[in-house]
Parts: sequence; structure tokens; C-alpha cells
Amino acid sequence: MNPNLQDTFPSFRGVALEDLMNSRSLFLHSQRLMAVVENAVSSLNDAQELIEHLTRLGERHLAMSVTEKHLKVGKPFCRHGNRKDLEK
Repeated sequence: MNPNLQDTFPSFRGVALEDLMNSRSLFLHSQRLMAVVENAVSSLNDAQELIEHLTRLGERHLAMSVTEKHLKVGKPFCRHGNRKDLEK
């Protein structure tokens, strides 16, 4: 995990990187993240379903007091793979 991102997650804050990499908390977070990606990809052909998934995701993040600042921290990492990488 990138140390710049680690502190944006309350459950990861202050945890040694080695401990975090072996933690159930990070494992469960990665499972939730992959489920979000899977839902988004599986609903690409159904705009209404995609909107519903993303709306629920936004509501969950609002409930955790996630701000635009938090999202901007992760943005470069979400765009890491660019179109050229995907076309290989």
C-alpha cells in the first residue's frame, strides 16, 4: 500500500506496513474494492444498474465522511493503467 494512501483509511492509519500487508482488514477492503470493479464492469451495458451501483457506493462513502480530498489522493492510482497498457 502506498503510504500516502494509508493514512486516508482510519483502520490502516498508524499500522506498520508489514503488519498491514498481512492484515485481515486490508484483505477485506481489497475484496470489497474488487466487488465494486466487478459490479461496474458487469453493468456496463445497463446504465440504470451502473448508476444504482455507483449511487450506493457514493452513499456508503458519504456515511464514512469520505471527502473529495480523499478521492483526489487515490485518483492517480486509479488511472495508473492507461489505454496503451490495456491494448497490449
